Parts: sequence; structure tokens; C-alpha cells
Amino acid sequence: VKLRDRIIFHGNKIAKKKFTGSLFNRTANNGQTGYAPQRRGQQVDFEPITSFAEIAFDYFQTNQSPKFVVFPRSEELFRYRTKDGDVQMTERDPATIPESVVFGVRPCDAAGLRVLAAIFTTDFEDSLFKARMEKTTIIGLSCRQADADCFCTSVGGSPGSVLGSDMLLTELSSGDYMVEIVTEKGQAMV
Repeated sequence: VKLRDRIIFHGNKIAKKKFTGSLFNRTANNGQTGYAPQRRGQQVDFEPITSFAEIAFDYFQTNQSPKFVVFPRSEELFRYRTKDGDVQMTERDPATIPESVVFGVRPCDAAGLRVLAAIFTTDFEDSLFKARMEKTTIIGLSCRQADADCFCTSVGGSPGSVLGSDMLLTELSSGDYMVEIVTEKGQAMV
């Protein structure tokens, strides 16, 4: 059923807090690279993660967005070699890009990834960007509170918007989570 940019496959679910740990641990078992917000002193940023215990849940915004997962600052585009004065070039095969899961993405950052996708796949299709987007699962985390620098409404969202997420977790007063499954990738994670 499609409802205002929300595709709910089996409706919303309520999950115990430990569900988030097993959900995250499933990424390692599936050979996916996991990224999540981690606290380093006063800063919180998305980093590769190996343990659920490393995830920071008590933050407003990360210092940098998780867009580096789909749009890295640097990447190999092609290789070349010369042989007898002849140059042979080989483009990077998008199939070599690994699968990844980004956990704990705030709704404003998830919406921002949709904007990037429009830029890199509309007039000219960037095959590496497209492959990364297709191979990345975004698990969003609704905001419980806001601060003076929040901008989710500036990108057409809200503190609990599903735009750009494959799955959205919203913490309830009990400490459990409401889980909104938004896409087929989100359904596959569950």
C-alpha cells in the first residue's frame, strides 16, 4: 500500500529495544559494512562500526552527514597502465561496490540523500553513485527533540519523516521502538 511516500509492507511494528541490536548485528552476518553515529569526545559522526554498543543514540545531529557512504570524498574511477607506449584504461566495475547499512540516520540527512540521488541520476547517471545507493540500506532514527540548528522542515521533512529511509525507528516512551518499514530493502532487513 502506498501512502504519501510511505510504502508499508506489513504495517508498523513495535520492537523491543534489543531488536535494534539484533538488526544491526545482522548486517555483519550478511557481509554488509555497517555505519552508525559514534561519540568521540564532544563530536558525533558516522563511522564504520563493529559493535552495537558503540552506537551513540543521545545526539541531535552528527557533525557531518552520512552522505560519504554513497558519495565518498575520493574514490577510484578507473585504472590505467602503460605498455610499450600504449595506454590501457579500465573503468571501475560498479558490481565491486560492497553492500552497506547506515544505522541511525536522522530524517533531515535521509531526505538529503534523496536530493543527491536526483542530482546524480537525472540528466547524467553516475553509475558508481547509483550502485552505492542501490546497495545501501538506510535505517532512520526519528528525532526525540530538536535544537536551534535543526533544519528538517527546510528539506520538506519532519522529525519523524520517512523520506529517504528504508526503515524508520521511532523511540517510544517505553524505550521500545515503532518500526516503519518503508521500502523493500527495509523489509529485507526485518
